[in-house]
Amino acid sequence: MPVMKAYMIIILFISLLSAPVALADKCIEGDCVNGYGTLVTSTGQKFIGHFKDGMRHGKGVFILPGDRKLEGTWQDNEIVEGTYTMPDGTRYVGEWKYRERNGRGDLTFADGRHYIGEFKSGQRHGKGTMWYPDGRKYEGDYKFGERTGQGTMTYPDGRKYSGGFEGGEWNGRGTLVYPDGKTVSGEFKYGEFVADK
Repeated sequence: MPVMKAYMIIILFISLLSAPVALADKCIEGDCVNGYGTLVTSTGQKFIGHFKDGMRHGKGVFILPGDRKLEGTWQDNEIVEGTYTMPDGTRYVGEWKYRERNGRGDLTFADGRHYIGEFKSGQRHGKGTMWYPDGRKYEGDYKFGERTGQGTMTYPDGRKYSGGFEGGEWNGRGTLVYPDGKTVSGEFKYGEFVADK
């Protein structure tokens, strides 16, 4: 599943989670006002967990259509920390705010990429580290989901680039060190060396 499509699905279902208990929602077991119960929503979702004043509050799990699941800690109907699992294997564990990934988190993609770091408005944003299935590793700045700012990329063949990134590419001042020790420093653009310092 393309990454953007996965983000849109996450945003859509999280927006549904924040709605107050609707009149058509049904408590099928326990106490869904002040206690522990099971609530089935008018849209077919199921929440099993703790309630306070009729809102999800405390530990609980939201089971969604399509074998999706959000499990964690809730406050006043909002998820604040938890694990979201998608059927394709994508999994996020971390902090939530405003019904989106915000704060520190650990995101594993279906294609094997693994990111640990900061999130803002559901996207990788701030400091983070990404491991790739082909052996690459990036440590540094992210902006709206892309490698942008200062960072270091190491490659399985032994190369190491440290410097500026923009839109995921080497861009700006940087240093590229080859496995044999040769070093190239200067200006990079679109992933290519263009000039000495």
